[in-house]
Amino acid sequence: MKKRISAMLSIAMLLTILAGCGNSSAPAGSSADASKSSGSPTASSSGSAGDSSTGPSFEEGMTFDVMEFVTGPSGGGWAQIGAAIADKANGYFSGFPITATTGGSVANPMVMASGEAMIGLSQGIFLSASMEGTEPYTEKVDCLRGIASLDSSLLYLVCDASVKENTVGELIASGTKISIGTLPAGNAADMLMDLALAEYGTTAEELSNNSVYVADGSALTDAYSDHHFDLISLNRALPNASLTELMTGRSSKILGIEEDIAQALAEKYDWEIITIPAGTYPGQEEDVLTVGMKSVLIVRDDCPDAVAYFLAKTMYENKEYFETVQTAYAAFDKEDMVNNLTVPVHPGAEQFWKEVGLM
Repeated sequence: MKKRISAMLSIAMLLTILAGCGNSSAPAGSSADASKSSGSPTASSSGSAGDSSTGPSFEEGMTFDVMEFVTGPSGGGWAQIGAAIADKANGYFSGFPITATTGGSVANPMVMASGEAMIGLSQGIFLSASMEGTEPYTEKVDCLRGIASLDSSLLYLVCDASVKENTVGELIASGTKISIGTLPAGNAADMLMDLALAEYGTTAEELSNNSVYVADGSALTDAYSDHHFDLISLNRALPNASLTELMTGRSSKILGIEEDIAQALAEKYDWEIITIPAGTYPGQEEDVLTVGMKSVLIVRDDCPDAVAYFLAKTMYENKEYFETVQTAYAAFDKEDMVNNLTVPVHPGAEQFWKEVGLM
């Protein structure tokens, strides 16, 4: 059995604060949110908005209350790109209102729905689950709106180079049992692996003969490097420096997913089918087929139109800069930012995307 008690307790604690979006902070401009750093932003008279043929027009230099932006774990890719997004977006406002903080793809929708943050990053699989109120959520969340679809995070099934099989299907067919390491339940990597294996008609427990090692963050990768298990499930961008380091430290290979399985997963969950080109990682001599899902920049539905508009503008006009922060941002076109949002687009962002001809 997977040792997931601590992870489930953490999720349960977060769920206790969630009762849908009706509990979000007071409406913009009310005295109730004036003292809350995470409350709804309030525009000051330093900015202006007027009617135009396409809707409101916004001037730079508008002032808003502090807005919390939940990203990813400290030191991770989302924390880095989130800080970069906040820095660029703050250039459109007075007082640098957007503050990037740590978070996670599972927790962020709940944190935002509770009113603790206005802006966040998540992934389609969790946004869909939050809207439906399905695992790992127990309440439906209907207050999240999309700004932009960003880079893709891939399912990496990395195993010791001594493993003879090259795909998951081959491993299952051979009857080989392999010890597996994964992050706690509810994590993107864990969910991606479980759903992929379910499409094969098996589970991590069956594939490993109940030998599943569960640990958080660097503890998991350190355990893999120290040979405590032979297959690690990760959800990372393409390419990924930390994965290169991991595969350099322990001679490894990436198990591929059969094309029919990848296609079925793409159709069921709106995931992408992605090929990892040969030579991307140490010892990888052949292309490897896997699946992935988009990261999505989201806001609450009470986010002012001007904020949503300038967030979309930030992503579109600074993509080349973001590529210097995360190399994975070079793997998609600006036009992709309006696709795979999962949640409805925010009206302010929609206005910007219409202005540049993408909607």
